[in-house]
Amino acid sequence: MITYMRCNDASMEHIFQAFLLGFWDYSIRLTTVQDDFAARFFGPEGNTRNYSFLAMDEDQPIGLILGGVRQFDGYKTMRYGTLCVAPAYRGQGISNKLLELHKQPSPRAASSYGSKSSRIIIGPSNYMKSKAISHAIR
Repeated sequence: MITYMRCNDASMEHIFQAFLLGFWDYSIRLTTVQDDFAARFFGPEGNTRNYSFLAMDEDQPIGLILGGVRQFDGYKTMRYGTLCVAPAYRGQGISNKLLELHKQPSPRAASSYGSKSSRIIIGPSNYMKSKAISHAIR
């Protein structure tokens, strides 16, 4: 059975495994170690574990969305930069579920939006995978 969890409830090892598995057939071979992955994707990329989700099949990580909140043009913007699903699990709606989970603000963060609207920005590389949407959060 496929289950989903916020990445702050998962080990970095599982997050990294999902990343490697989800991109193993990527056209450019990704070669990185777990510490470098964590430093890059949870550092300058602006992702946080609180806005990132992991899909699991029993104890096997099979999908991942990494996201965070950043300031763009005076707006707090919820964005994601990585969405991947293991090849054997593609076409089952897992990426759609991960995106839906990501769009829901965390309980802790929901109060931090303030009076300005927030918006979701989906990068062009993810557009084709997720059929990008714009969504205002009040």
